[in-house]
Amino acid sequence: LMATEHLLEGKRAMQLAERERGQRAPWADRLSDFVAPARFLLGPRALGPRHVGLAQPSILADERDVFLASMLSMFDPIHGMRYLLRCRHAYRVAGNRARAAEADYVLAYLALFASSRQHETTLGRRYLKSARDLLGGTSLPEHGRAHGLDWQIRGMLLLRAGEFRAAEAAFEAATGLFESIGQRGSFEHIFNWCFRQVAARCRQNVPEWQRLLDIVQRLTEGSQDSVLCHDVTFGRSRIAFIRGDFATARDIAVTARDAWRKQEFSYQAYALSLYALVPEIHLTDGLETRRALHRLVRTYAASFRVTSGMFRGDLL
Repeated sequence: LMATEHLLEGKRAMQLAERERGQRAPWADRLSDFVAPARFLLGPRALGPRHVGLAQPSILADERDVFLASMLSMFDPIHGMRYLLRCRHAYRVAGNRARAAEADYVLAYLALFASSRQHETTLGRRYLKSARDLLGGTSLPEHGRAHGLDWQIRGMLLLRAGEFRAAEAAFEAATGLFESIGQRGSFEHIFNWCFRQVAARCRQNVPEWQRLLDIVQRLTEGSQDSVLCHDVTFGRSRIAFIRGDFATARDIAVTARDAWRKQEFSYQAYALSLYALVPEIHLTDGLETRRALHRLVRTYAASFRVTSGMFRGDLL
């Protein structure tokens, strides 16, 4: 359901399944909306349990849960976060170090994604260290998916440091790792291709940026994990914008925004609206558009709370 953009239906189905299994009460979700962000900000040592249980065999549901939490975090960071924190706790109790490390890598991503300050990486690095500690102090190719996530976080840190070529190499290593373990076309594989085009954009290498966008488009069209297809929209709109073709930049974003399910209150819905509004600043006197941008940011930042730093950065 989530892979075909029916996010609300997917979330409701998962919540209903959890309640039927006796894991969650309806009021618990609402309470977790406030508790989960606070726990996340305290960092890995505060989350517990401190001691990892004796190892038990991993089951298919373990991999599914990390995957679901990662996808949810792309659309609804708070819901994905609280689901991920529950998974992390369960993995540590069960002694499932590999999956617990994967959860910490995704939390590191959320910490870096949520901060609007370029060099503020402390929380992300703490989750990265926690993940590596679970893997024996360092990430190795034999750790499989976790090793790919490690390369991804390394790439994000390098992006923050302005080392764009090194970041692109890290994301390339991540995509290569996922391909080597048979996960070509998976969510994580495509996600790192998306980061590769971000690195090319930061280097202002437009031909390379366009080439990588074409690859991402082909991958999203041929994969069930097509939730990342809007990264292509964002990229095409940005290229038109930096070339000064503001009308085309706006039209690309408006077409994608109008095709999106309007009742979904998600990061993707926010980003599509943002990309539709920004070119209007240059096509009009800009005053009403700026007011609309402030309203948009206030609306979504109030809902996503701990990840609202990304909205402040977009507004700047």
